[in-house]
Amino acid sequence: MKDHLKRWFGYFKSSISKELPEDVMKRHEEYPKIGKILKYFSPIFKKHWKLAVLCAALPSLSMLINLPAPMVTRYLVDNVILAKNMSLLLPVLIVLGSLKLLPLILTYVMKFFNLRFERSLTIDLTKMILEKLTALPKSFFDKNKTGYIMSRTMANVQTVKWFFGDVYSSSFNTIVSFVAGLSFLFYLEWRLTVVLLAAMPFSFLGTRFIIKKNYILSHHNSEIFSRTTAIKHEIYNSMPLVKAFSTEKRAVEKLIDVIRLNFTITNEMMAFGVIEGVIRGVIPLAVRFIVFLFGVYWIIKGQWELGSLYAFQSYMTKVSSFPDAIINSIKEFQNRRVTLERMSVLFEAIPEDNINEGIKAASLKGEIQFRDVSFYYQKENYILKNMSFKVRAGEHWAIIGASGIGKSTLISQILRFYKPQNGTILYDGKDASEYNIRSLRRRIGYVAQKTDLMSGTIIENIKYGNHEARIEDVIEAARAANIHDFIKGLPEGYESFVGEHGVNLSEGQKQRISIARALVRNPDILIFDEPTSALDNVTENSIYDAIPEYLKNRTTFTIAHRLSTIQAADKILLLADENRYYTGNHEMLIKDNKLYRNFFLTM
Repeated sequence: MKDHLKRWFGYFKSSISKELPEDVMKRHEEYPKIGKILKYFSPIFKKHWKLAVLCAALPSLSMLINLPAPMVTRYLVDNVILAKNMSLLLPVLIVLGSLKLLPLILTYVMKFFNLRFERSLTIDLTKMILEKLTALPKSFFDKNKTGYIMSRTMANVQTVKWFFGDVYSSSFNTIVSFVAGLSFLFYLEWRLTVVLLAAMPFSFLGTRFIIKKNYILSHHNSEIFSRTTAIKHEIYNSMPLVKAFSTEKRAVEKLIDVIRLNFTITNEMMAFGVIEGVIRGVIPLAVRFIVFLFGVYWIIKGQWELGSLYAFQSYMTKVSSFPDAIINSIKEFQNRRVTLERMSVLFEAIPEDNINEGIKAASLKGEIQFRDVSFYYQKENYILKNMSFKVRAGEHWAIIGASGIGKSTLISQILRFYKPQNGTILYDGKDASEYNIRSLRRRIGYVAQKTDLMSGTIIENIKYGNHEARIEDVIEAARAANIHDFIKGLPEGYESFVGEHGVNLSEGQKQRISIARALVRNPDILIFDEPTSALDNVTENSIYDAIPEYLKNRTTFTIAHRLSTIQAADKILLLADENRYYTGNHEMLIKDNKLYRNFFLTM
């Protein structure tokens, strides 16, 4: 017992010493004011305000109907049962039954409309969050783990619903119950009511401290939950890696450690809640006991009636719970506020430029120019520096260089995944910042080094690059990617499911589907980021024999290690150490550039 008390005291001591946790996603020192946060959700409320008002009004109506019930019960006890008045029994029971039955019916009506309201909020809130997420730059997702983002941006419908409906209903109910209950108490016995009111301020002792610490602990609890979700997601997504290196035990321990931390925060909140409960509960309990003693004494003396004591206690519960209701409402506000503050980080994040504005590129000639472009991930540690070159429309450029030199970073600049810190990139003579970013990317076909497939059928994955593509276009692209024969050999053909992340396919098959997905897009610019790294030589040769038909009149960039691809390119961009780079065709570079000759000989 002593050890348990010692542990409980440790949890309590830890809970009161905590400060707000660091928020890695927060852009400013302080969270936005709650009014500003709620403005983000106001379009949803305006759309569903009628349902919100109805859902807030029904509980209030139920409370108002039930309010006279103790007085009717008092009348039933004192004037019907104890007075043995049979003629009034049935009418009074009908009235009392109606006061109990109507709120019960309203409960089911409330459930129906609440469900409608919550479903509407779920759809609109999820849509809003996804639209905001998809508008954020790639750098946002580079800095934050997927599971962490998921937990931070969950569409918490109950929280939004509370702010736009429940809070008004509960506040109205609390105030009306207090005022009406107090009126009935004064009517029933004013002396005991004065005692109750005199004791009520003591129920607010320590409220400010309690609310502040509850807010801090709620932030800690939410932060640990987000970290737990992030680690779970990371482990599940990395299961082949975990198994390959036999680190199952380490992965489990990592997750269990953060779950233990989560339990520690929960225990701290419970330990703090015990003290809070004692502070808030002792005084109301003492007052109710005093009222009961005086009530029983007066009834024995014949100075009061049993029904009056019952009614007084019923209304006293409503009135004495007023401090609790106020404190609980503030705590609820703080807990809901924590959820919205953590969601608000998403809305405060800076989106990509020109999501809805800018020139919409229906087509491009394919001319691209870099003018003194510099870029770094970490300040002043430049990956690309003062790069200037011009790609004419329809040219095929091979990008080569040592691993980690910046080839994929260069491709990311062309795709506008990142903005350069200095310099400009031009498309058909116009600054990239003038274009609508999404319309610009629609003119680019991209085959990534790491293949990402969506859960679904093969045809859905290929048409992901162009939802309007005809089946003939899909087949043509699949033939060029040398995957058509394999697909036709499957029992379901193009309707075969690939599984999550293409788990039912080999790496080579996934990569060929990825190539077909880029080709079916019919882009003006094609980018291949080591597109055949997972293919055997025979398949690689067959693809390169078919792809040239798609490259005609299209500007193409290929991160290449294949000699024939490099030699066949119109221009070669060689990236070297210390942010050096060289451009030219194969003949020029092999003749004049020693670095290229050495690179070429080692391939």
